[in-house]
Amino acid sequence: AVILSYVNGDPCPPETDDGEPCVFPFIYKGKSYDECVLEGRAKLWCSKTANYDRDHEWGFCRQTNSYRMSAIIFTCDESEDIGRPQVFSEDRGCEVTFEWKTKVVCPPKKMECKFVQKHKTYDLRLLSSLTGSWDFVHEGNSYFINLCQRVYKGPLDCSERASICKKSATGQVQVLGLVHTQKLEVIDETVIVTYSKGYPCGGNKTASSVIELTCAKTVGRPAFKRFDSVSCTYYFYWYSRAACAVRPQEVTMVNGTLTNPVTGKSFSLGEIYFKLFSASGDMRTNGDNYLYEIQLSSITSSSYPACAGANICQVKPNDQHFSRKVGTSDMTKYYVQDGDLDVVFTSSSKCGKDKTKFVSSTIFFHCDPLVKDGIPEFSHETADCQYLFSWYTSAVCPLGVDFEDESAGPEYKGLSERSQAVGAVLSLLLVALTGCLLALLLHKKERRETVINKLTSCCRRSSGVSYKYSKVSKEEETDENETEWLMEEIQVPAPRLGKDGQENGHITTKAVKAEALSSLHGDDQDSEDEVLTVPEVKVHSGRGAEVESSQPLRNPQRKSLKEREGERLGLVRGEKARKGKFRPGQRKPTAPAKLVSFHDDSDEDLLHI
Repeated sequence: AVILSYVNGDPCPPETDDGEPCVFPFIYKGKSYDECVLEGRAKLWCSKTANYDRDHEWGFCRQTNSYRMSAIIFTCDESEDIGRPQVFSEDRGCEVTFEWKTKVVCPPKKMECKFVQKHKTYDLRLLSSLTGSWDFVHEGNSYFINLCQRVYKGPLDCSERASICKKSATGQVQVLGLVHTQKLEVIDETVIVTYSKGYPCGGNKTASSVIELTCAKTVGRPAFKRFDSVSCTYYFYWYSRAACAVRPQEVTMVNGTLTNPVTGKSFSLGEIYFKLFSASGDMRTNGDNYLYEIQLSSITSSSYPACAGANICQVKPNDQHFSRKVGTSDMTKYYVQDGDLDVVFTSSSKCGKDKTKFVSSTIFFHCDPLVKDGIPEFSHETADCQYLFSWYTSAVCPLGVDFEDESAGPEYKGLSERSQAVGAVLSLLLVALTGCLLALLLHKKERRETVINKLTSCCRRSSGVSYKYSKVSKEEETDENETEWLMEEIQVPAPRLGKDGQENGHITTKAVKAEALSSLHGDDQDSEDEVLTVPEVKVHSGRGAEVESSQPLRNPQRKSLKEREGERLGLVRGEKARKGKFRPGQRKPTAPAKLVSFHDDSDEDLLHI
């Protein structure tokens, strides 16, 4: 209710000593008086009724300093248009209260959905439906939301004044916000819609709701975010193109061909421009069902004659006499944004809810490469008589960023000069920091050699392995053909700089029979890494060479295996044979041993001999 009060009127009339008001005018002895009188009494007196001669009710007058005042209580009544005021109460003829029943003071059923803030225009009418609501389920609770007006097709106990309602899993319905409490604002590019005066939460608090809308490429759907039990506030988020403040690029259409006047690029809609389509899905709460005939080039062959010439015509399937043009091509506008096409049609039909407005329609085309022409679908009707449709088709897939004006928005600009300078400075600092760390780690010679060895071992294709054979004597007498030879596998690490080419390697030994050596063939083309050093054994190449061997003198004083290992000679990784002293018991050969390398097909062949 709305209460309107008026004060500081005329001085209030006198009243009697017992506090009852004097009634003016009153009749005394057939004469009318408009004020207190002295006739018949020593003090001023007045009548308490309009006729003293008949009622004989009176009292001595007492003056007051108050002034007349009145109040009008406006109450909402949808059945009353303007209405009339009626006296509700009167006190001493000085205070009068009126009651005025009218629909003028009823809370609005819809709020403004289009607003401007910081020179940017935001239009949320796309999310305001006259035929339904946005509903979803979260943790068993169903939520019904409709921006800027009441919830349609919601639960039965949802108030007609509510924009948001909640239905629990047990069936309890609660109002989370009323339509007329709507507040719109923009904070950090996010549109905030607030509703309040919901169900009582205790502690003189009522439920409220906050919807955070973020700009996106699609219409989207609302979703639950969180509930603040302290303030009894429900938070929702919604990614939708309705929250975008960017103005789309307007293009022209001629016979189904779109042309961008800024870039000069063209694109054809093809067959869907000349075909007749039918959109369904508009079912009202009162039982009415509507269909919409749509033809972008204008309807020419319709079963409803009144639809001829329209682009969008509203009809009833069960009523051939009902039809209304809700979109014509007189003032059609085409917009392209992010590969989507929006077509806005106007019409000459008056809006039934607001006679000052005309009906309009908007079709939102979206790319869907899986369908050919697609079928338009009715979305909803807005509060200002705008019919919205969605159309998924492959016909608009060729539309892309290249068709639009690339300079229309700031989102395509590169980095600013300041950003580039900051990036360059950070890059230099990173390089300097890396150099300092490397210098700190490699300032010692040992660390540098370790790093070089590791890098060399990682880059080397295979490890260098050489073999050296030495003759080993046994304590017991053996046949000369059973003389054992010791094969040494020497794996050499990467050479160290500054060590005069000296190399160390891990040595493993395996014993082989003498016959195995007679089967080896030399190859002149092999590298020095594969040369076998065989004491007192001549190895000839496979091209007719023969292997000659001579029996070594036995050393009466035998050394252990470990002692002999330290005295063996060999060629490792191309290292030439060194001249050493002969061990006791060895004969000096009459001629130098002819060393011939042989082809080592596989290291494993030698190990399995």
